[in-house]
This record gives sequence, C-alpha cells and structure tokens, in this order.
Amino acid sequence: MTTTLEAMNEEAPDGGSLAPALSRDWGGWRKLLVWIGWTLIVSGLVILLFVAYLLWGTRMRTERAQAQMRSEFVDDNAAALAELATRQAAESRQALLDALYAERARAAAQEQAGPVAHILIPKIGVDALVVAGTDTDDLRRGPGNMLSTVPPGAPGNSVISGHRVTYGAEFHRLDELTAGDEIVVETLAGRTTYQVNGDSTPLVVGVPTSSGPETAEILGSQVVEHDSLTSRESAARIFTTQDGPSRITLTTCHPKFSARERLVVVADMVDGPFMDHDQQGADRQ
Repeated sequence: MTTTLEAMNEEAPDGGSLAPALSRDWGGWRKLLVWIGWTLIVSGLVILLFVAYLLWGTRMRTERAQAQMRSEFVDDNAAALAELATRQAAESRQALLDALYAERARAAAQEQAGPVAHILIPKIGVDALVVAGTDTDDLRRGPGNMLSTVPPGAPGNSVISGHRVTYGAEFHRLDELTAGDEIVVETLAGRTTYQVNGDSTPLVVGVPTSSGPETAEILGSQVVEHDSLTSRESAARIFTTQDGPSRITLTTCHPKFSARERLVVVADMVDGPFMDHDQQGADRQ
C-alpha cells in the first residue's frame, strides 16, 4: 500500500515529486503567520505601555511638580507674609484679601502656573497644592483655581477643577463626598474650612441655552449634564457668581474615563479669616 504522498508523486506529470513544492508553499505560509503573530504581540505591548503611561506615568509627572511646588509655596508665603507685616496700621483683612489676589496674579504670570493654596479633603485623601489657572498645562501640575472666580479662601465662589483619572487624579473619589464633609484650604491668609452643603442655600448658576438663559441650582454634590459645562469658557461664566454665602466649588470629569459630563461639589465656608467679610472681592478679577 502506498502513502498519499507517494500516490501524488506517482501522479506528477514529469515523474518527479510534489513534496518539495508543497514544502515551499507551507514555508511561505508559516513565515506569514509568524509575522502576523509578532505584529499582534508588539501592538499589544504598545497599547499596554500607553495605558500604563496614562494611569501611572502622568501621575508621576504630577507628583514631581507637586513636590517642587511645596517648597516654593512655603517660601513664597513666608516672603509675602513678611512684606505684609511691614505695612502700617491700616492693615486688616482687606490687606490680606489684597495679598491673596496679588499672590494669585504672580503665580498665574509664571511660565508654569505656581501654587496659590493647599487643599485638604480628609475623607477622600486629597492633599495637594492648587495652581493658578485651569488650562491643560496647569491641570497637569495639580488642581487649578479658575481665574474668573475668587482665590481659594476669599469671600465669594472659588472654583477649583482637577483631574479624576490621569495625572495626579486628585479628584478621583470626589463623588464620595456628602453633606457635612469638610474641605480645607490653606493660604497666606490662613486656614479656611468649608462643609459640603446639604440643606443650605443652593448655588444658583446661569446656564445659557439655545432658547435663552436658564438657571440651575446645585446643592451638595451632583452631576451637571448640560453641554455648556463641558466648555471651560462657559463654565467660567456660569460659576462666576456673588449670590449666597462664600463657597468653594470643586469640578471634575464624569463619569470616570469620560469628559461627557461634570461632577460638581459645592461647599459653604464655615470658618476662616473672611467668614463675616462681604463679597466685594468677588468681582476683582
């Protein structure tokens, strides 16, 4: 009995063998399959490295910037306070307020935005320096104070935006805040404490729509679905308000890994150097 290969060899028209030809054909396919396999492996590794950079590489970059700014923040505040101490009897909380705005202007004018406050949120483990500005490069260094609003700790509504997943991801757990939770900011004016509001006066903001202006009330922590809030310019207009008590408003992307909506947390000032100060500083941009 002959094998299949022997039978094929017998059928070869020139009496030769088909085995070398079959071997050559299989060799070509094998090389193609090997090339495809290596291509898939390399592509997978590239994708994994990119994801690793987004989750850990960007965080390391922010951590380095934060470490550098901590020493700058201490030195700059010491210098500002020393200058403030040399003023005469007219110095008061108004002088401190002037110093807050002057310090923020100085920090915003730097090539890389400098720090204006130290924010602490014990419940969710936030311990970061807040920079002056909310541009893309600013937020890579840490949470940013929206320049169209008041500085942290000042009377009025101070808005701070931060990343939720990439870079420092300082606001990753912002959705866990509930009524009564404390948010603390430290500035050259001193320590200011806020509490997430639950039953106080809501933050009323104007939301522009195609059919005209509308208003929305934000109380405590909630997701703002209106498309206009996904624009930094629109958000700047919306959150610039002098109504109600002095507040701090924290914003970040929602849901995680998406910028489709905004998660907004509003907290009222409950202690600090400007507790009973009027909001005249709110329109000093």
